[in-house]
Amino acid sequence: PIKPEDEIPVAVATSQDQWRRQRIAKDQVQVAQDQMQLAKDEQVLAEGQDKLTNLRTPGVAKEELLAEQVRDQKRIALDQELLLQSQKRLAEDMDNAVDGKLRWERLEDYRKKRIEQFQDMVNQKLDR
Repeated sequence: PIKPEDEIPVAVATSQDQWRRQRIAKDQVQVAQDQMQLAKDEQVLAEGQDKLTNLRTPGVAKEELLAEQVRDQKRIALDQELLLQSQKRLAEDMDNAVDGKLRWERLEDYRKKRIEQFQDMVNQKLDR
């Protein structure tokens, strides 16, 4: 059972809910940005591979293109890691929002029961 001191004021719970929603929205934007950056860097890598394939003269130019490929692959690995982190953060925030909503609903149920109990007590005293 929830104790009265565990009750969260309505204004606080509402602002927490708004904060959670804003945070989830921000996380969703971050995930989208990370996905776009990853796609962009994968495109650069693909273009570099095309250049390598179409290169007629080996030598210095080929070495530079190979070095670019390595840099592109490292950037993509970093993009993938950042995307994974932002997806994890989004999942955690969504879990927290669900937990917060459930906690709030339990508190609301408790508050309603207390009001009903008080009304029953008042009615009993009036009936006497």
